[in-house]
Amino acid sequence: MADVYGQETEPERGREPEGLAGRPYRMFTRRGLTGAVMGVAASVAVLMSALTTAAGPAISSPSLLSTTSTAPTGAGGAPGDAAAATPAAATAGPVNLHVVPSSGGPSTPGRGFSYGFDLAYSVPTWTNLPTVQSSIQVARTGPGTFVDVPIMGWGPGNPEPSPGVYDFSGIAKQLAFVQATGDIPFITLCAAPDWMKGGQAGTTDWSQINVAPVPQHYQDFATLSAAVARAFPQVKHFVVWNEMKGFVNPGTGTDSADYTAMYNDVYRAVKSVRPDALVGGPYVSVHSLAGPPPPSAPTPSGPWGHVVPDSLAAISYWLTHNVGADFIAVDGRAYTNDAGLTTDPLTSTGKYAAVDRWLASRTSLPIVWMESHLLPDPTVATVAQQAALRVAALLQMASSGASIGMQWNPVDQPTWDEGVWTSPWLPAGGRATILGQELPGVLAVLAGPVSLVPGEPAGTLVATGPDGTVTVTVWGSSATVVSTGPHA
Repeated sequence: MADVYGQETEPERGREPEGLAGRPYRMFTRRGLTGAVMGVAASVAVLMSALTTAAGPAISSPSLLSTTSTAPTGAGGAPGDAAAATPAAATAGPVNLHVVPSSGGPSTPGRGFSYGFDLAYSVPTWTNLPTVQSSIQVARTGPGTFVDVPIMGWGPGNPEPSPGVYDFSGIAKQLAFVQATGDIPFITLCAAPDWMKGGQAGTTDWSQINVAPVPQHYQDFATLSAAVARAFPQVKHFVVWNEMKGFVNPGTGTDSADYTAMYNDVYRAVKSVRPDALVGGPYVSVHSLAGPPPPSAPTPSGPWGHVVPDSLAAISYWLTHNVGADFIAVDGRAYTNDAGLTTDPLTSTGKYAAVDRWLASRTSLPIVWMESHLLPDPTVATVAQQAALRVAALLQMASSGASIGMQWNPVDQPTWDEGVWTSPWLPAGGRATILGQELPGVLAVLAGPVSLVPGEPAGTLVATGPDGTVTVTVWGSSATVVSTGPHA
């Protein structure tokens, strides 16, 4: 999620005058309900029933992440009885993740690679509309997709508007949609109620959603996180917080110590009530700047620029000081903060592979890209080009050892990278975009290990493996994605 936050989707970005082939791309902008949940469980049950009717039975999908953590679960932080806050509709028919424990040591990937997206809008309750049912059917064409749902904002309301008063109805509605599609639910433990960050209990100021809990409420946030984990046992994957919101101090950089202290509280609390849960962090935005890295602080670099040292320092601190983790989560833009794109968009996707290699040199934890943004201004590219660049980013991630690669929002919006289906709010909406049509074939290839083919001409990226080959071409105003089946 970007750095300006709203209750539904993130704000639109400004449009730039340059075309897809122009240089440089520049981008200088960065990117509510009280009551007990049982009071709304009936309405959520209606939603779940409608979604399940539209979608049929859930699809079982394997998990990428092992159940073995890098440290014992420990104790502490266990919440009070949250079972009464469990929406019946949200827990009916949990998705079987087929989690396979590793033989010991850090968690290891269980299969090749999976795609995912952040469900960054409030799921419509009027599921009888054909456009919504169509969206569900599109989502079902890619079994094994991870769908990330936050616990507050971007759809769900305040989960604990007053201390000990839970309202998980918004989370339940989002997860009911995921359940109906047969995809794999993933929860971001962000954001925090106002009273945990200096505000007044019983009120929600959505303009403060990017504020972190104050240290004296870290344990309260951990208790809330554990209550969520207990209320939704069908969810196995939990990432703590988002992009270091509220932990970045102007002039002094990221406060990794405070974030890691809160992370450790949350990790212990969730594991104490859900030992099977897979918990990770730190969800750092891996920023980049134009040009080579400074000699005093070498970082991954390429034609796309170089990674900001502060981003890597925050990751390194968390790796050293966390009490346990099942995966490492990051996000990042393919373009730079200061000059936009410094090379062509296809080449810029190489940043993801460079960061993966850096991470793999420091940890054996599975790598999860929670977000990946490809163009400063997507409106300068055709939808075919946007789809091809998304596939290219997935090939870069998969070939360099990442386990999951997510993008922001499955709904297609003009000022964001292309989504998977068109808006269900539009007449004849909810239909597969070009990307939505291409993904099933691409993901079938990425289900196994792949490697990039060297020596391809400019504008072409090829990944191949035992399950087939994917070729991406972006040249001039044209773009194609071709997926072929297994080799003979």
